[in-house]
Amino acid sequence: KIGMHGVVKELYRELCQHANFITKLNWKVHEVTELSENNHVVVTSVDGNVLEANYVIVTPPPPLWDSFMDLTSDKKEAISLLGMGKAIKCAFKLSKPIWPENVQSIVMADTPIPEMWFRSVDDESYLAIGFLTSEAAKSFEEMTHHGDANKATEIFMKQMSKVLSITEDEIRNVHVDTRIYTWDHAYACPKVGFQTTHLKDLAKPVGNIHFAGEATNTNACCTVQAAMETGVREANKILDKINNVEKKSFCESR
Repeated sequence: KIGMHGVVKELYRELCQHANFITKLNWKVHEVTELSENNHVVVTSVDGNVLEANYVIVTPPPPLWDSFMDLTSDKKEAISLLGMGKAIKCAFKLSKPIWPENVQSIVMADTPIPEMWFRSVDDESYLAIGFLTSEAAKSFEEMTHHGDANKATEIFMKQMSKVLSITEDEIRNVHVDTRIYTWDHAYACPKVGFQTTHLKDLAKPVGNIHFAGEATNTNACCTVQAAMETGVREANKILDKINNVEKKSFCESR
């Protein structure tokens, strides 16, 4: 019912209960550097604000990394062989569900919106979420004149009318709102010449700067689950470093 969004939301809620957890929204990063004198990582915002930490995990898509930090040659090579696909989500808010009970999603071949997910927000709000990637996303962007919500709604009504055998007016009467979300760097896809060693190069830490995100998953990519796995992976690496430092300090003090 809640989908992956609900899972992420619940994890975020738990994090917010931790005394040392702080969220900074709309804090656009300008530069990430590691200090040679103490190996601390400094993160500078476009407004000149500074955060200094022992460790940092970088999570944006790899093609964006060189916009805020210097990269090693192996990471540059890996990124040059990594494609990033476009993805679009269209959220159609409805006052009543138009789909059969217990249906969570529909995959539809040869349609403008090839995949649709269905969610209930509460007793008065329901979502039909269209998901498009690659060529389907590009075609949809053209059909909607680069994200016109009215055009997207027309396409949605016409398509779902045929698929669910209901009239467009029935859908129109319960339609509340349409919102479109577009990501140009939504998921990783290998180019010719890309090898598993390049995935390892993307995932490899540089000093105390760590890297996560679905494109750095050495087992699987292109999913939220893959991204979450890399977050756990890098957190464990950092915890290992902290434990090793504490062990070293303890031994030296004896």
